[in-house]
Amino acid sequence: MYRIEQGDCIELMKSIPDKSIDMIFTDPPYLYLKHKLDAQFPEQKFFEECWRILKDDSILSFFGRGKSFYRWNYICEQIGFEFKEEIIWYKKYCSSPVLTLQRVHE
Repeated sequence: MYRIEQGDCIELMKSIPDKSIDMIFTDPPYLYLKHKLDAQFPEQKFFEECWRILKDDSILSFFGRGKSFYRWNYICEQIGFEFKEEIIWYKKYCSSPVLTLQRVHE
């Protein structure tokens, strides 16, 4: 019933039937961190595929911050998603000792 697949997410998502997924929980590249894992990806296509494969009463949840978080919410709204909640994690310690502005929430 469950399996893990590795590959281009857009290509893998194309093989998933319409309206067959209950939840997508993802942490896409933020596109401003200047890190090797922060690779460009086709944001519009990704969220369109999410819309196609998610059931009508399902959830799309993603990690994000800054410009990417607001951009993704705008893209999702244009596709048809309805924004419900923003969850903020307050942390006891900052998340990165190398950033000039130390975040204690994400």
